Order: sequence, then structure tokens, then C-alpha cells
Amino acid sequence: MNDNRQNHNDTNSYIKVKEVAWHFVKYNGWDDMAKGNWQSAKVTKVIANSNYELLDKTFEGKDGLAVSFEDKENTVVGTPVILIDSMTKKVIGYMPHN
Repeated sequence: MNDNRQNHNDTNSYIKVKEVAWHFVKYNGWDDMAKGNWQSAKVTKVIANSNYELLDKTFEGKDGLAVSFEDKENTVVGTPVILIDSMTKKVIGYMPHN
């Protein structure tokens, strides 16, 4: 499955995806775990699967963009990875960070 992942961190087309993910993180109060802000996020192409808490189960098995944020040092629980629909640029789920 990792063979299908592609790193898109240097692509300007993912600015909107990072912003949407960051707003979701802030809305849920997870931003205090993140080091930096949305510009430092990493975007990876993934397949939505049972590892994610999907907000809509119909997205399972479909392509998505996983947005991850660097965690602050000594954080007990890390910032969740946010799953974005690549077509609509809306949050479709998240993966709690251990």
C-alpha cells in the first residue's frame, strides 16, 4: 500500500488542502499539539481505509490526501492526520495520532 503513496509537499496546489486541514485541527482544539502551523504540513496521497475515522463511510477505499502536522516536543498525544477528499477539498476523516 505504501507503494501508492506520493509525496506532494512542494506542490503549490496543496496550499488549500493544508489550510482546510488546519482549520479542522483548530476547530477540534488539536492545534495546541502541533508545532508550527498549516504551511509546515505534509501532504501524502493515500487510500481511505479503516485506519481513519471517516466522517462519511462511503469514502472508504477511495483516494484521499492525508495531511500531517509536526508535533511539539514532549507531546503525549500527537496531532491527528487529517484526510481530505482530493476532488472537493473537504475533510472526510482523520487518524488519531498515538
